[in-house]
Amino acid sequence: MHHQKVVVIDDAVAFCGGGDIATDRWDSVEHMDGDPRRCMPSGAICPPRHEVMCVMDGPAARALGDLARRRWFRATREAVLPIQQEGLDPWPEGVEPDLTDVEVGVARTEPAWGRRAEVKENLALHLDAIRRARRLIYLENQYFTSPVIAQALIDRLVEPGGPEIVLISTTESPSWFDRLTMDTARAEVLMRLEAADHENRFTAFCPRTEEGQRIIVHSKVTIIDDEFLRIGSTNLNNRSQGLDTECDVATVADTEEGRTFVRRLRQRLIAHFMAVDGEHYGAAEALSPSVGQTILSFGGDRLVQLGLEPPTRFDRFMAEWQFGDPHGSDDAWWPWLRRRRSRQARLESPAADTSKSITSGR
Repeated sequence: MHHQKVVVIDDAVAFCGGGDIATDRWDSVEHMDGDPRRCMPSGAICPPRHEVMCVMDGPAARALGDLARRRWFRATREAVLPIQQEGLDPWPEGVEPDLTDVEVGVARTEPAWGRRAEVKENLALHLDAIRRARRLIYLENQYFTSPVIAQALIDRLVEPGGPEIVLISTTESPSWFDRLTMDTARAEVLMRLEAADHENRFTAFCPRTEEGQRIIVHSKVTIIDDEFLRIGSTNLNNRSQGLDTECDVATVADTEEGRTFVRRLRQRLIAHFMAVDGEHYGAAEALSPSVGQTILSFGGDRLVQLGLEPPTRFDRFMAEWQFGDPHGSDDAWWPWLRRRRSRQARLESPAADTSKSITSGR
């Protein structure tokens, strides 16, 4: 399935992230109950939803333009030439760039098809970032079922003095199929992480509105040590690591100004779920031993713990067979291969080197 969310304008500006261009995807950061602006053409009000996108220009935008052109050529055999207009700058008015003159990595997932080999840059980048983390792994993601990613996180939890891990995801998926396949497998993965957490370094949360309605977390954000920032379309499930087409962008803040931005972005993301000011939350975090404990100290019912209920036998069965969540095109119709791979992932954590294209942003 084509799952990338990339918009490129004249090779000069590009958007990348988790947001689909659809009628039920818009929301404000307030995630207000019954917001009439979330109205469908039918008049129905869409549920609140959390998305994260980023915008970039320079060589990073041109690299995403090349990505779009390659996909178009594969689908139509029609070549589209790059845009070459000097002085063109369609950067959105009123949007001030948060990071300038930085290197941007483009990581892809593409399944094996015909004579084309699979591309697993997203999985490699995830594993490498988890392995390198020193203090904090912050994850926002729609799905959390990958046994490979889970094992990499477990390896860090059993390591004495390893990094803290904070996950934010949806209470339950909006579709019955995803509740049947994704939520059941997630319950088993969360149980395994909780069992490995001997130093209280893992917490998972799900956001709710003021009236207790589920907020659909559709973002795909990873922040490591408030230095590494990754935004894209890749879920933490099997199919995003090998079957679907995905595109993420990432950067490493190598200046104090850059690290301050990444930290404040993470704190703003957490704070907005709890309907508190980012500066207020950041001040509380500075006095707390961990991010998870800071969130819990605010109390309330806007950001509540996830995974406190143990998985059922049915949850474990679905996690064992990974129904609806193939690892790649080779096991899309062979669930027993998936089962074998899932078991293998529990026995060993694969080493991976980062594989990404490096370009520069605005």
